[in-house]
Amino acid sequence: MGSEEVLYEVAQRKLSDQLQSVNELDTKAATLFAFASGLLVFFGAILSLGNIGSKKAFATILAAGARVPLTYRVLFFIVLIVALVLYLFVLNSLRLAYRVNSRWVFRPTMEWLEDACKRHTQKEMQILVARQCGASLAQNRGPLERKAKYVEHALNLIAIESILAGLTGLVALLGR
Repeated sequence: MGSEEVLYEVAQRKLSDQLQSVNELDTKAATLFAFASGLLVFFGAILSLGNIGSKKAFATILAAGARVPLTYRVLFFIVLIVALVLYLFVLNSLRLAYRVNSRWVFRPTMEWLEDACKRHTQKEMQILVARQCGASLAQNRGPLERKAKYVEHALNLIAIESILAGLTGLVALLGR
């Protein structure tokens, strides 16, 4: 195998690996979106089942003269609002991660390949194609890093949101 064949094979494999990384990041982003949406449903369930927000629970607290449960109620709503704001940040990070998709470059194009094949030998074509793949790798590196950063940011926010979900449940139980 000549050096041009090695160059061609390596460049082609690296470009294929890069495309696989893009697909893996998209899969992670979709999973994170589903998980974050599930957390939102969890917060809604706590709100509806916790009776902390109901007028009846509030009237009972006032009639009993207990001020501590009122503190739990306020704390519950603060944690809930923070969680909803975090959810919006998660959605924004995932939106930004998906927007990166329109910037991928995969060369050589079929038109370029057809034209170049008419003018070059097979060995020359392998070198030219390897250079085109290398140019694509270089051009895709920045968008791929941005996409990974946005997905990582969403993952970090979901971790915080999960902790808030546990706190919300705890506050709901303590406020009963």
